[in-house]
Amino acid sequence: LHFDALDATQRGRFRQYNGDLIYGQNLANGPVMTDVIRQNYLNAISQYEQARGYGLELDPGSLRRFAASLVAIGRQDQALELVDAMTDVPAARRYAIVRDLIDRRMATANSDPARTLDLLARFEAELAGETDPDERLLQQAWAHDTHAALLLDAGDATAAVDLLIKKIPALQSARRTSELSDWLALLRLRLAEAYHAAGDLDDAERNYRYANEQLDRTHPGNARALAGLGMLELSQP
Repeated sequence: LHFDALDATQRGRFRQYNGDLIYGQNLANGPVMTDVIRQNYLNAISQYEQARGYGLELDPGSLRRFAASLVAIGRQDQALELVDAMTDVPAARRYAIVRDLIDRRMATANSDPARTLDLLARFEAELAGETDPDERLLQQAWAHDTHAALLLDAGDATAAVDLLIKKIPALQSARRTSELSDWLALLRLRLAEAYHAAGDLDDAERNYRYANEQLDRTHPGNARALAGLGMLELSQP
């Protein structure tokens, strides 16, 4: 069937699927930004924009890929405009895009931590609309861990310790799920790393050991806990 014979919805779907395909191919090409990969992101963005031009409402997956493409080439504000335009949708669709933006910035060397903190505040504002209390707790745990990681990256271990000491008790008093238990162990692991960076080796060891005991042996966090304990052992006179 020739493209000209398609109606507006079909044309929009065609452009949407093209954008998804280009985005997926870019991921397969690896994380290093090259001129070719940048152009592919631009092509994906063009396809999504054309899809919307045909009046198509992109599904959540395509919206996230659209937003990730914008972030990849430095057009973060436009990605947030996508979130602003998402009205009458579950809060999870909105905060998931903001979380994706934060994750991409955290994985990017030399990204502006102040800008990332602004995004984290936006994430928490969007999260307030989450009606599932268990899911809200999991997302809050991720936000606290990310905030502490940003503080540690900025060299402010004391602020990271203070943040986690303040935030962890509220999560501990909540109804436990297995996922939340893992997150609590990961927060204690981050607290151990913060104590370690601040020079409080006794509290660092106590929290490393807690994380090591609580996390499954195959969990990536357990390797971090063991590495931390190893570094403490090496630092002993």
